[in-house]
Amino acid sequence: MTTLHLIRHGETNWNAEGRIQGQMESVLTELGQQQAAELQQRLLDYKFDRVYSSSSTRARQTTAIALNHHPHPVTYRDDLREIYLARWEGFLYAEIEASDPKAIHAFRNEPHKFDVEGAETFHALQQRALAAVEAIIGESHGQEVAIISHGAWIKSV
Repeated sequence: MTTLHLIRHGETNWNAEGRIQGQMESVLTELGQQQAAELQQRLLDYKFDRVYSSSSTRARQTTAIALNHHPHPVTYRDDLREIYLARWEGFLYAEIEASDPKAIHAFRNEPHKFDVEGAETFHALQQRALAAVEAIIGESHGQEVAIISHGAWIKSV
């Protein structure tokens, strides 16, 4: 049986600012780097056969720190990236709460109702995430696998 370990990236500068990231790039804060280093200590006894990471900078940084002891190359995949949030990306959550309260409520509490023009729906995210998981399982029969990704992506699985 294949075992998947789903790992979210560490805190980023945009997390700390309360800014919506989606697929835009952000970097780990000092705390995020510390979180990844603490994770590295917890994962020392794990022997992953394969490691997959989102191609985003924050996931790559987390992977580089948390799994620097891993002897095999990391496979970076675009289909492990966070949900695409279109015009919301880069704005503060507070700005979206003020300008689009119904949509932010759906995003947080009723994801099946989330619908912002141009943005990826949660259904589409889930389809993308499950297809990625199926592909990874297909490549990793009976192995221990680490997947470093994002909050909404992980929740969708």
